[in-house]
Amino acid sequence: MGFKLQRRVARINFGDEKLAGAEVTVRLNVSLGDLLAMQELEESKETKDRIAMLAMFSEKVLISWNLETPEGESIAAQPDGMTRIPAEESDLIISAWVKTLGEIPGPLGVRSPDGVMSREERMSAAT
Repeated sequence: MGFKLQRRVARINFGDEKLAGAEVTVRLNVSLGDLLAMQELEESKETKDRIAMLAMFSEKVLISWNLETPEGESIAAQPDGMTRIPAEESDLIISAWVKTLGEIPGPLGVRSPDGVMSREERMSAAT
């Protein structure tokens, strides 16, 4: 039996920002291939690539949200929720997701089980 990767999700709550009160649930363990593909599409200047990136974000990252139209109608997160909301809001959601990814704690400070110091520990000990 192999090692099962854990499914990691986060609920992003927006404090005093434009999306105050919004709750967006996202996947944190997106494959590296999908992450790089979204990054490449994001960096493109082509409109079709930007639309493709938003659709991919909706499919691969976005799980749910509580967003509504100004008329009070619920906006479905799937399959294309990111393309159905204003650009500023979609940018805020993506930025918050990227920030959340950066906050995932790494294993630094944990000793290797074989007793060998990690690269970071060796560098720290040398200074």
